[in-house]
Amino acid sequence: MENGVVFKRVIILVNPRSTQITAARSRIALLKRLMSHVPVRIMELDVDQGHTTASLLNSEQKHLGKGTLLCIAGGDGTVNSVLKYLMSSDSPKEAAQTVLLPLWGGNANDLAHMLNGPAFKNAIPDILRRGQRVPIRPLCCELNSPAGERTLFIASSYISFGASGLAARRLNTLLHRGSNWHRVPGGRILRETFTVLETFARVSEFHITENSKTTGIYERIFINGSRIAKVRPLPLKLTDDAFYKLTIKEKRFRAVVMYLRELFRRPQAEQTREEVSFVCEDKAWGQADGETFRVAAGTKVRVYRLPTPFYALSTKLAERRS
Repeated sequence: MENGVVFKRVIILVNPRSTQITAARSRIALLKRLMSHVPVRIMELDVDQGHTTASLLNSEQKHLGKGTLLCIAGGDGTVNSVLKYLMSSDSPKEAAQTVLLPLWGGNANDLAHMLNGPAFKNAIPDILRRGQRVPIRPLCCELNSPAGERTLFIASSYISFGASGLAARRLNTLLHRGSNWHRVPGGRILRETFTVLETFARVSEFHITENSKTTGIYERIFINGSRIAKVRPLPLKLTDDAFYKLTIKEKRFRAVVMYLRELFRRPQAEQTREEVSFVCEDKAWGQADGETFRVAAGTKVRVYRLPTPFYALSTKLAERRS
């Protein structure tokens, strides 16, 4: 690892129920061999036994920091739970300095691909040899409900409201995850595409109030990186100084196609360095990196980038290293 980052410890968080867990375990075995000169701790999530992301990372709290590589063998949801823990105000300040390495578990693997590309055979040795510690400011979504409840969601890649939130909800159901389509080559992507298009066709509009103007929309998405639910490559970077906002107000098929085309054209996206605020007048589904949540009618929404970055080991973004 002559050009890579030197680590004193490796922690590997495993979600045994994650998609592609078999491939992830092979990468873990390789990591153990390559990093045999430092302590390596493997921890498995088991909610039934109380082994949550927070409890497991709490047990290693004193080891979290700049000298620790935290590998995540799980999907975007597991990565998101780690990010939430590290960026929490309740966690030690040093925790946010921990270096993350997602191991392409789960379904979309958006962050893993943006950091280091696809999981080819020699990916792990190459990342350890050439990877750099890159700072990334995540998106934060703050919901303030009419009942006075305040909820925060953190996302490395994207946050959205509307049709995609409902589609993500459907894709995350056990019925969809266990579909026979997934056993057929190419079946998963066909099934997912059909689910997304069907959702856009059936979803009802919801209303938002922004700058004293109320508008009916079907989708609003905030983009922080170059990949959204496997859609790539978008002309954005995780290390850009701003994030982007797109809104779709029609659900005709042509409008949806135009919306998807806009994702590939930077000039069509609205760039912002400031927070975006609006009121969600109707009930809606939202998602943060594919993890869904319900938004109550009348909820005040704020989306912005956190001032404090998290850190990840990356070869693709190494030129923007800290």
